[in-house]
This record gives sequence, structure tokens and C-alpha cells, in this order.
Amino acid sequence: MNINIEEYEQKLADILAHDEDLENWQTELSRLEDTIDYKFINSSLLKLALIHRSYLHKKIPEMIAPSERLEFLGDAVLGHIVVEYLFYQLPEENEGSLTKLKSKIISKNFLFIQAEKIKLEQAILMSEEEKIKSKKEKFSLIADSMESLIAAIYIDSGYESVKNFITNFILYDYQELLQNDVLIDFKSNLQEYVQQNFSVIPKYVLAKESGPEHNKTFEIAVNIKGKEYGKGKGKTKKQAEQNAAKATIEKLCIEID
Repeated sequence: MNINIEEYEQKLADILAHDEDLENWQTELSRLEDTIDYKFINSSLLKLALIHRSYLHKKIPEMIAPSERLEFLGDAVLGHIVVEYLFYQLPEENEGSLTKLKSKIISKNFLFIQAEKIKLEQAILMSEEEKIKSKKEKFSLIADSMESLIAAIYIDSGYESVKNFITNFILYDYQELLQNDVLIDFKSNLQEYVQQNFSVIPKYVLAKESGPEHNKTFEIAVNIKGKEYGKGKGKTKKQAEQNAAKATIEKLCIEID
């Protein structure tokens, strides 16, 4: 498979040659390989997967971040393997239940939790601006990097290798993790209930925005037919919406899966 590895390699070699953090990064890449028990045949693939666009664009603004292309492939590979795994592991479950399980497992929240266990963040080369952000602010970046890593393993040595990685480092404790509140999609559950019982879709309204530009807090309210049912706060609007949906679900005493 060709993702223009040779084209990227020289450009990356030029910018990395003058970076003082390169030695530390290489140490982290080696540590990651030991952690996941996988040694890359082509080490450039691992580097391409874990150089974030925030770092790359500082050096070569016009260059497309290879990690984003790998993320696109990794998302598809992950989805396929998760579907296959659930199909064979849960023969009694219907299509609807399997679809909900898959959605939770491939979610950014789930991938972030599993990425933290292998200390993936430490192996990502990112800008100084990204480094100083809180873990919550970086969770999407870290989850996306997990997908890039999946694609890199897939390209490097094929289906069985990436299947082993996903089974051993993403799927191995999914049943325990799915009991975690973080993995529940409160917005989807609320929308399903509201559509069935109110014949409308809940509206999410920004009620308040506070804090400096680099560290804002958002407060979102849920409105159903013009009435406010719950509020939630978060460092991102999406997080605040999930918390607002959760508050609404609790107020309406809705049972969720």
C-alpha cells in the first residue's frame, strides 16, 4: 500500500534533524513499541502516524499531515475488526444491540481511555501550544492518534497484526469499560426518547460562556418544546451538551441502555 511514504520521509527528515526533542521522541516511540509488543518493519510509518498537524504546520504549513490520512484509514479498519469481533463473540445479540456496542467501542471516549493505558500521548509529536493543554482538551487528538496508529500497523504488516493489536489493547476489557458513565451517549439516548414521547428533537442552547480564550467553560441548556429541562457544563460545547443531556435524562427519569 502506498501513502507516499517516500515523499514524506525526506521532508520529515529535514525538519526533524533540527529538532532538539527528536531524541526524546525516538525514545518514546521505542517505548510504545515495547508496550504494544509490536516492532515496526518500516519505522517511518510509526513516525508518520504520530506527528500531529500542530507540529507539522509550524514547520511546513502547506504540507498535509499524514497522520490525518492514516486516521481516516484507521477508523475504517477499526470499525471492520470490531464488527467482526462482536459478531462472533456475541451470537445471541441482535443487529440493533451489536450496532450500539460498536458505536460505543469506536467512540473517541473509548479510544482515549485505551490510549491512556499505553501512554500514547507521550509518543505524539505535537506543538508546544498543544502540549500545555489539559488532558480533556487533548482527548480528541489522542483518540485520533490511536486510529492513526491502527492504520500504521495495518499498512506495515497487514490484517492479522492489526487485529491482534485491536483485540489485545482496545477490545480486551470492553465489557467492563462499557459500564463507565463516560462511554454513554446521553444525547442519542435523549433524542430517541424525546422523538418518541414529544415528537420533536431536543434543542441545545448556549446559556453561558466564561473564562479566557484558551481555557473556556461552556454551559448548555436543553430545551424541549420551549421549556428548559437541564443544563450542563464542559470545556467543549460537545462535552457540555452531553452533560446537559445527562441532566435532562435524570430529571425525566429516563432509563438508558
